[in-house]
Amino acid sequence: MDTIMAAFGESLALAEFVGLNGDKMLEVIGQGAIQSPMYALKLPTMLKKDFAPNFPMQHSHKDMKLAVGMAKEAGVEYALTECAGQGR
Repeated sequence: MDTIMAAFGESLALAEFVGLNGDKMLEVIGQGAIQSPMYALKLPTMLKKDFAPNFPMQHSHKDMKLAVGMAKEAGVEYALTECAGQGR
């Protein structure tokens, strides 16, 4: 979820910079294959520049570390999540 929301935030910033309407983005995303309840929850507040977390970062970081550890034990590369977890 963390990496998805980070990428979503970057996409929102780019869209805003090039002049796309945020409400229209929410409508389009809500009708497409990438539709997610998380986007519907966070986009309206992000458009108002409210970036308050809904989940403590310490717990999110813990979850990423657990997932990376599990992937390593299974011999599966989990590079994106591992990099995201190093930002702390």
